[in-house]
Amino acid sequence: MKLLMIFSIKVHIMKSTMEFFLKQGWEVTPVSIYDVIKHLDPDNLQKEYSMFFDYIFTQHKFDAAFCYNRPDEILMAKCNQYNVRLLLEENYGHLPEKQHAIVPYGIDFFTHYGNSKQETIPLESSRVTITIPLEYKLIYHSPYNNMKSSLYTIGFTPMIAHWGEESEISSALAFVKFISDIIKEYDLTSQCDFYFRPHPKFMTEYKWTLAWLEKQKNEHVFIDNRTSNKALLKSDIVLSLRSTFGFEAQQYGAETITYKKIAHYSNPQLTHSPMNREELVVTLQKLISSLLTNGRQKKCFFDDYVSELGTKFHAICENRRPPTPEELYHNMDAIVYGCSVPLQKEW
Repeated sequence: MKLLMIFSIKVHIMKSTMEFFLKQGWEVTPVSIYDVIKHLDPDNLQKEYSMFFDYIFTQHKFDAAFCYNRPDEILMAKCNQYNVRLLLEENYGHLPEKQHAIVPYGIDFFTHYGNSKQETIPLESSRVTITIPLEYKLIYHSPYNNMKSSLYTIGFTPMIAHWGEESEISSALAFVKFISDIIKEYDLTSQCDFYFRPHPKFMTEYKWTLAWLEKQKNEHVFIDNRTSNKALLKSDIVLSLRSTFGFEAQQYGAETITYKKIAHYSNPQLTHSPMNREELVVTLQKLISSLLTNGRQKKCFFDDYVSELGTKFHAICENRRPPTPEELYHNMDAIVYGCSVPLQKEW
């Protein structure tokens, strides 16, 4: 197995993993994103970062690129360009407990699990409930930060931007105002109730955003204080940048909308990934109409997929200690299995 191993965090886990893989006869090429950035021109960062992966992929033929945590858009594009399978190790939520898994980006669910009939779940009322998670990434970054030498300038900007200008790095308040403008412009409250859901671990960090929402006094727009289980159960649509809340809600048949393809579960067979504001509006309108007519449609393969996240795709959990040999063998098996499942054609 020839593996390109890419990481930016949890260096101690990656080091132990790489050393173990090498002992088992794998060929591993490690790439530390932060070390790469140190050697690039800050004024020409994206171009040089892209050229770096051009060099890597033309010099070596890899079976897969293994990325701990979310990849950036440039890496995803280069893997697609050079036909290198991209494997992500990510937290996939609580279904029913925290899952950590290695999954190929772009898996063809219908080919892998079969295309059986979807399960219909009727709506509980004549209105559509839309939950909008506010992610913690929106707290720490603003247009006033000097991002020139940051990793976020390269590929993670879309995670903390909204469907506005590509170059815009948004705050939580800007994101909420952006969605609120769409709600008002297209009179979506005539058919929908909206719940803006702050990240439960960072509630106090959203005080200005929540204060702005309260001043709007819209009877169909709420600050979401529901428990996680109730919010998941009641959500018909989850609209987010890349929150795992959207993935979790699909166990109840919710539709999910994520920013482009940057969420670790982005997949056209699983989610909707509009590329700009116009596409976002069209996507919302179509989903609202479909839900009111047909109810929720739980994906036929979803339960099988979740089962494999905890078994064949299962990876070592995040921890402070080095992984055990048993955990590392399991990681190897998960990577091999991830390289065997069918992928969709380019999308």
